Amino acid sequence: MSSVLFLHSSSDLYGSDRSLIRTVDAVSDMGHTACICLPYEGPLVEVLRKKGHRVYVFSLGVLRRKYFNPIGLFYIIGSFSLALFKLTRIVKSHNVKLIHSNTSTILIGGIISRLLKITHIWHVREILTSPIFLRKIIHRCLASMSDEILAVSKSTLDHILIDEPRVIDKSNVIYNGIETSKYYNGDGNSIRKDLGLNQNDLLIGMIARVNNWKGQDLFMKIAEKIINEFDNVYFLALGSPFQGMEYLLEEFREKADHLPKGKFFIHEFSENVNDYLAAYDVFILPSTQPDPFPTSVLEAMATQKAIIVNGHGGSIEMIVNENSGFVIEPPNSVGNFEAALRKFILSPGLRKDMGMHAYKKVNEQYSVEAYRNKIQEIFKKYLKCE
Repeated sequence: MSSVLFLHSSSDLYGSDRSLIRTVDAVSDMGHTACICLPYEGPLVEVLRKKGHRVYVFSLGVLRRKYFNPIGLFYIIGSFSLALFKLTRIVKSHNVKLIHSNTSTILIGGIISRLLKITHIWHVREILTSPIFLRKIIHRCLASMSDEILAVSKSTLDHILIDEPRVIDKSNVIYNGIETSKYYNGDGNSIRKDLGLNQNDLLIGMIARVNNWKGQDLFMKIAEKIINEFDNVYFLALGSPFQGMEYLLEEFREKADHLPKGKFFIHEFSENVNDYLAAYDVFILPSTQPDPFPTSVLEAMATQKAIIVNGHGGSIEMIVNENSGFVIEPPNSVGNFEAALRKFILSPGLRKDMGMHAYKKVNEQYSVEAYRNKIQEIFKKYLKCE
């Protein structure tokens, strides 16, 4: 069997991190050995090591906005050079036959694959909108340094095709899948009790990494008016920033201070996502830029939540408006978010009906079995199996 090198941009347990676990499991079940490189210590490292995989932790020169300055560029160049040396050693020592880059923000996988003439599968989980010059550079790299491009949604692939239409012949859309059975037993009561809520109170929630486009500010604007209209409605934002960007969380907390005390909560990310989803009455995905294919929406669907999403990105492929949730058009309209939320607040029956439609759809179209089968089909094209 062959060795496969997986490169990933974080070490947490958000959607893309959990999807990496499913990808590694699918390839390992084919009999191949997995080597995984992650940029820092975190819960994902422990999960993968417990599964018996080789995990290496060092900077991979991941492209992030915080590095778009003179000092940041020096850091990127230094990290990139060191990672090039380390990855070359790993590839040669473990006889790696294929590299899988689990994000378009890691360019080094493509470079190593071309230098050492190794197959490279690029799993694209981002929709890059700005800066335009960087978007074009990354899309050019996707076109020239990959043997196969896997996009997590049609919206993601369409965005690449704007700059690089030639990649259509080597591209596939593979929707993320989840194990819906794992989301049945969340302890929502413990979360609600800690918040001081009773059974008649409604909790509106979001789950997303804290950054400039995941919509924490929009979520707060939606909450501002609704909180004043309904005495029994509360809001909770779950999520943490990338390392080195903790100031974003502090800024978010400072902005939330002007809201009525005890009505808007901010919790740093917890591995107990099931408990939070079970506690929510309505789930909102307020990403202000197109979200490629947010796993948090799949998780909310699996827990039969009433769901509201912004009308762009992969979300519009997941949620059918006024059937399995509300899709907000035009995107980022605070007033339309508020109107949809009012409908859910005032109608428990509507919340239940749409939650059931969402649950049915996630089981029919986004199962982990379907994801595993498609991943294994792609890898079989490039790896010999016994």
